[in-house]
Amino acid sequence: PPKTVHRGRESISAVMQIPTITNTRPQSWMMGVQAMANTIKACGRRKCSD
Repeated sequence: PPKTVHRGRESISAVMQIPTITNTRPQSWMMGVQAMANTIKACGRRKCSD
């Protein structure tokens, strides 16, 4: 499988770790996902060592 699958699994894990309180507020959850996506993009530009 493509390497992106592994990265996708990590993203899913991060989503699963979002506090359940946000799950009752879809808007907050979407904001969290969007913020995470923005962080991943910024990390890619900075070539994080993570």
